[in-house]
Amino acid sequence: MKSSERHWSERAGIHKYLLCNANRLELELHHYAFSLTNQLAVGQLASEIHASSPLRFTIKFRNIPDRSWRWARDELGVDDGTVVITPENYRDQGTTNLSDVISGLNQDLKVRSAMSQTPNTELWTIEAEIAPARDEKSAYANVDLGTPWGAPLRFENALAAVMYHARDVVFTSTSSSSNPSREFHALSDGIKPEWMEEWYDGLGYSGTWNALGQDLTDEKVCNAVDALAEHNVHISSLIIDDNWQDIDYHGESQYRHGWNAFEAQPKAFPNGLKDTVSRIRAKHSNIKHVAVWHALLGYWGGISPSGKLAQDYETVEVIRENSPRRDMDLGGPMTVISKKDVGRFYDDFYRFLSTCGIDGVKADAQFMVDTWASAKQRRELTDAYLDAWVIAALKHFSLRAVSCMSQAPQIIFHQQLPRNKPPLLVRNSDDFFPHVPASHTWHIWANAHNSLLTQHLNVLPDWDMFQTVHEYSGFHAAARCLSGGPIYITDTPGQYNLNIINQITGETPRGNTVIFRPSIVGKSVDHYTDYHDDALLKIGSYHGRAATGTPLLGVFNVSQKPLRELIPLSRLPGVMPSMNYVVRSHDTGAVTPVMRPGSHNAYLPVVLDVRGYDILAAFPLTQFNSEARGGVYAANLGLVGKMTGAAAITANEFSLLRNGRAFLDTRLKALGVLGVYISCLAQLSIERHFMVTIQGQPIPPHTVTKNGADVHVLEIDVETAWKDMGLKAGWSNEVEVKVYFNIEKGEESL
Repeated sequence: MKSSERHWSERAGIHKYLLCNANRLELELHHYAFSLTNQLAVGQLASEIHASSPLRFTIKFRNIPDRSWRWARDELGVDDGTVVITPENYRDQGTTNLSDVISGLNQDLKVRSAMSQTPNTELWTIEAEIAPARDEKSAYANVDLGTPWGAPLRFENALAAVMYHARDVVFTSTSSSSNPSREFHALSDGIKPEWMEEWYDGLGYSGTWNALGQDLTDEKVCNAVDALAEHNVHISSLIIDDNWQDIDYHGESQYRHGWNAFEAQPKAFPNGLKDTVSRIRAKHSNIKHVAVWHALLGYWGGISPSGKLAQDYETVEVIRENSPRRDMDLGGPMTVISKKDVGRFYDDFYRFLSTCGIDGVKADAQFMVDTWASAKQRRELTDAYLDAWVIAALKHFSLRAVSCMSQAPQIIFHQQLPRNKPPLLVRNSDDFFPHVPASHTWHIWANAHNSLLTQHLNVLPDWDMFQTVHEYSGFHAAARCLSGGPIYITDTPGQYNLNIINQITGETPRGNTVIFRPSIVGKSVDHYTDYHDDALLKIGSYHGRAATGTPLLGVFNVSQKPLRELIPLSRLPGVMPSMNYVVRSHDTGAVTPVMRPGSHNAYLPVVLDVRGYDILAAFPLTQFNSEARGGVYAANLGLVGKMTGAAAITANEFSLLRNGRAFLDTRLKALGVLGVYISCLAQLSIERHFMVTIQGQPIPPHTVTKNGADVHVLEIDVETAWKDMGLKAGWSNEVEVKVYFNIEKGEESL
């Protein structure tokens, strides 16, 4: 290429602030961005470089202008970059043939163009003939499509187009239930109006084997709940986990054990399940919901063939194929309730639980229906079990249910894709193992990427429980806060990290404990970055209304070495190109200067050590024009000190009053410290220029301060003010805060 044919323009910016730095070191980064500006069309460039031979490039850098250049490949271990040229015959065409995108497209396929419901995408359906299953035997076929051309562009649009079409296909080709009228009847009769915070938005505790051991007893469950209360950890939901049931213990592993009867294990719960639940509810009024664990088929090994359940309901024997995993002893026969009786079985079981004070369930091991060797039994029983479970959960528990180990295609498309019922809580991945260090980072990475799919299902992703006392506790907590799903802890009784718990929860005016779920579920924003790429995992989320809400980005070091990146502001989901923002780091509390996407300073330097994490929140700014102070920027930062404190905001409005004073009117879902960014705060006096009210009453002056680390952040201790003033919750379970501040000189006192 001749230099006269192209002109490279260079923009340089120096960034002296640091948002995320595990070691709190000063850092100065020099960022150079290059853009190709000339009259040569992209198509002409593509003709010079064959599309099958991508252009390779590398990067050299230096962090101080007078130092020598360093190669990124040598210093950071990253590979060369690649520029992929879009084929000329693919670009700027209204309609594309699939053969233009997939080289060597299999001519035996039936290809049809379909209407896409997302912008800038084209959609096709592909059909291939596969022999049907014959009685007990399934049929399989490997179908070669060809070699697709692709680039990391518009991934979200393309995925959405496929999932929207899949929902239409499922809806038109099959009913979501073998008897849909029963499901609709359960919907109309079973769902009761209630606060979502009681189920999704409350802090939960699960007495897992990690916390309470495998031999679960009445005493262990009650002691665990008592210990939480003694440490002022106020949960709203309790899950009595695996091993409360009366099982036969036949066989060498849990996968062989069968379930005997509805009532809890007699020796471990001598007075029955109802007695345990009644005592817990009577002693701990903060616990609104108590759920129990069970497997979809009853227990891991199904139903005990010699137990009471086998006498009361018709059963069948199925054969399971063994698992390639050595820790799962699945092969061989198991007894399950027949198709004829599974509906009655689930209705009776959940009615029994309801009489015991149970109002939620966690149905695990749903994948087990996919291990049956017989194609005929899978066809007859799979949907029957899924429908019976959902109908009973709707009828008895208003669908307060968690679906676990249920990410098999036939379960996803039958149960989780249709939108004819309220959203279902669904475990978003496999288990992780606290004693395996690599399991923690992989678990977060896998959930962030699984959410790219599950965001399109009629589910609320559940990223599983975690322990607050662990070297990865903060890592897990931050990910759960961004996930948009529920949060459960599973600590050993008496061992809690109260600092972590306080960062993920808040107390409402009514004394309940809530979590702060963003409006949009968290998911990976780097769809093509591999777990082993030594790059930061970025989990994007968003809270609030379009344009006026808060973009959120969690950054996690899932590698085994320190990492640093320079992240453009535009990478945060929901950032608007025409708006100004400040970005706050939860870890350091640092707030950036005012920035706009695309400007030379709109980059966020991030440095994280091994196991390092942070949450960056971009707050849209409201600008006031002051004669005395020029342009004044302000933003509501939500509850600072909370990992996703922006999600505490339920209403937010800035305005300029006729008397020239700025006014913030906000509502919060919990008590805490409210942060307000004001660009001219250093020039204002709290005593002379501010008035703050809660529920219409002025608050004590000592509860309003300027942040010691940032001169632009006003902090209002709403929790202390509420308690000092002796306020009580009214009809609304929210806190109304109003902030008046004078931005003009001459108007001294409010």
